[in-house]
Amino acid sequence: MNTNNHIAECLNRVKAALQHGDASGVAEALGKVDLDDLLSPDTIDDVRARREHVVCIFLFTLAVDEGAFPSRAKTLLACYQSILAGTVDTRIATLPRFNVRAMSVSALAGKKPLRPEEVKKATGDDQAWQDSVELCLDFNDWPSAVSLLEAMPRRRSAGFWRSMATSLLTRQKVYRNTKLYQDSARFARLYEICIRQACAAGDSKLAKILKPLQVSALERAGRFNEAIQLIQSTRPSQRSFGENYSLSRLLCKRGDLELSLAELDVTLTSLLDGDGGERGSDAAQDPVIVKTPEEGVRSFSARSALALIDLAKLFHDAEQKIFLVSGTLLGFMREGRLMAHDKDIDVGVIGWEKQFEIFKLLRNSSLFSLSARDLHGHETHLLPVHHRPTGVAIDIFLYREQFDKLVTGVEFVFGHRQRFAFSPFALTATKFMGVDLYVPDDSGRNLEENFGNWRVPDKGYISHLESPSTLAPGGLDFMITARLHTIDALKSKNMTKLRRLLEIFARWAHMPCAPSPALLERLDRQSRSFERGASVQRLAAAPAMMSAANA
Repeated sequence: MNTNNHIAECLNRVKAALQHGDASGVAEALGKVDLDDLLSPDTIDDVRARREHVVCIFLFTLAVDEGAFPSRAKTLLACYQSILAGTVDTRIATLPRFNVRAMSVSALAGKKPLRPEEVKKATGDDQAWQDSVELCLDFNDWPSAVSLLEAMPRRRSAGFWRSMATSLLTRQKVYRNTKLYQDSARFARLYEICIRQACAAGDSKLAKILKPLQVSALERAGRFNEAIQLIQSTRPSQRSFGENYSLSRLLCKRGDLELSLAELDVTLTSLLDGDGGERGSDAAQDPVIVKTPEEGVRSFSARSALALIDLAKLFHDAEQKIFLVSGTLLGFMREGRLMAHDKDIDVGVIGWEKQFEIFKLLRNSSLFSLSARDLHGHETHLLPVHHRPTGVAIDIFLYREQFDKLVTGVEFVFGHRQRFAFSPFALTATKFMGVDLYVPDDSGRNLEENFGNWRVPDKGYISHLESPSTLAPGGLDFMITARLHTIDALKSKNMTKLRRLLEIFARWAHMPCAPSPALLERLDRQSRSFERGASVQRLAAAPAMMSAANA
């Protein structure tokens, strides 16, 4: 459930216009979208999950006027108006005394959570019960939502619990996408109840589907031990690839890097054995996993210029200096533009203690989104930021003086960290993509320490594993990164990358956390298998290519 950018922009304009009583602004915003899209269930669910109550009332009213799901829109409109007014609307008051929807609206309007003994008397059809839970979530009344789910009549079908679980998931996705993690532990509790109720309804398949969602919610709440125990309740021989991967990530986040490495080797083995399932609900967020940009380089460059302009202006006004680093500096020096495979912007700031000032600066601007969870005090090396208007990702690396070097690093979503040390440098003013900012005064040396022979493109280069600036190469954090890259190479059947990784493992084979010879042998065989498959494909394609050339 992700509202597209066009609809999201319209809703933002509607919200602003409603706040200022600007009727013409509302009309202008509506004139630029298809009302069917605006009033779609996905859009309305998204707005409800974001708890934008005024916009919800506007959409329900519009739905009634336009004849879109009129009966349901009228019901939701009456519920919302009652709750926000603090007085139960007549359309709700006329329902039977113990109707679950009436009881829930009354409790929310009076700001008094439902008591478990009250809920036991409640009656109503499936839609009324689901509406009641959703309304409690919309208005942040988690105790009432728990009471409702706990007291749900046993006769509810497996289909009802699937619908209820889908509703929870749509809300959790919104919170995840907006980085609102504070409700994660509560979601875990609701999933736990749904799993128990689904089992009681005879739907063990749904219970199995919901278990990873409960694990994910516990992980986001920082309750790693509970999430680990939940996965370990399944026998090792019966765990899926995704469960093994999630377990290794949770162990890493808990600080058990050696156990995490061991579990990653189990994950690799399961993948080699043919379990190619998904890595888990959050695996796609791991920054070591290489993805293809969704839009072309030209489009990305244009959006990046806008993001850089906004970022540079903020820092300039705050009298802070930002400078190009890593891949963005490489593009500037070698090509005079962003490189074709770039997916984000890399900039640096000297001084780890500036993170709090930067955080406040960006959050107050409303142009950028970032999470307070990425503030780790002296341990902070990187602030991941998104430019709201364009969606461009920006990595702000924090450098500090250490070991007579300038040290920065990456805190991976997986839970580990790698650090990189560079020769001290001063800053030189420059212009890039029309933006005034800075670069290291000896950019060539800086790039050499980061990429080695940076002047010659190397598409197979793995910066987190091959950079001369890497601190503790071959150590635990290094080897976790290498395992994650190996998983990615196997899943994408990338023979070239896998061969490169095998070379890296061979270089550090003497380290205690290196893969076992048996695992390396299996990876080597898999690499050769990829190579044979590629050769067969080339041979099969040769006649067609010759025919095309002769045509």
